[in-house]
Amino acid sequence: MAELIPNRKIEGSSFKIVKVSQEAFKDSRDIILENYLAGNLILIEKYLPEVDINQFNFPALQTPNYMPDNISSLTNKYKDISHWKIKKAQARTAAQLIHTDKKKAEILLATMHSVEKQVGNLFYQLFQVPITSYSTWRFTRTNHTIYHLDDYNGILLRAFWNLSTCPRVWNIGHNSNDIIKLFGNKVSTFLQESAKQTRGEITTRKFNRYLNTLIQDCERHTIKFDQYDLWLIDSVKVVHQLKAGDKLGLFNYKINEVSKLANTIVERLNYPNYIRSSIENVIKKS
Repeated sequence: MAELIPNRKIEGSSFKIVKVSQEAFKDSRDIILENYLAGNLILIEKYLPEVDINQFNFPALQTPNYMPDNISSLTNKYKDISHWKIKKAQARTAAQLIHTDKKKAEILLATMHSVEKQVGNLFYQLFQVPITSYSTWRFTRTNHTIYHLDDYNGILLRAFWNLSTCPRVWNIGHNSNDIIKLFGNKVSTFLQESAKQTRGEITTRKFNRYLNTLIQDCERHTIKFDQYDLWLIDSVKVVHQLKAGDKLGLFNYKINEVSKLANTIVERLNYPNYIRSSIENVIKKS
């Protein structure tokens, strides 16, 4: 069974980590699904997909601005090879960044796609509806990001897989409902002022970017993900901060047929519904 790991005491935090073994994942579906929907983190330590794991035994790119010679082969497709195309490369580009040899790059690419499919099967076990996937592969060193909620609109299932022998270090500690409650008066004022400008329609992007301005001094705790640790998290709900890390696979999945999900699940996956009750409560109290 999955093991629930309580968060150390942080003011206003309801966030938890659920640790489950790779073998027990399927039989622990109910508790995993409940905690994923609630905005908690699901951790599978040392997740080993059925691939040649040695394909990932290459050094990280040395700096975020690293521009290898073989990137020139991509310039016809990407006229502007900007920083993020190196840092957050999609699978084919990432494989070509690592290998100049076409055959080796194709083998690595096939391995990436296989992992992407196998991780996607975990989400399929949870939601039991078809999903569409894409992945980005982050092979450069990152030492610091701000403490933040992601701000994409719509439903996106996400998983992170540390490939590095060095731990990937995150700060973590709150979900967005926690932040709304902690900063109730400010959130209420923001919503009321924004509603006047937008006729009551406030996007996830705008709202979470506002929350991000409030939380930089919030207490948080540190978690270190070891090599091959895999974690599932709704990063639009969960505040997180990367402190250090280099080689990572980031998997993104879209549900193809949301209508086939139970309404109770759709409501909790839908971000505006997830935060609705907290927003209504802070507005009543203001």
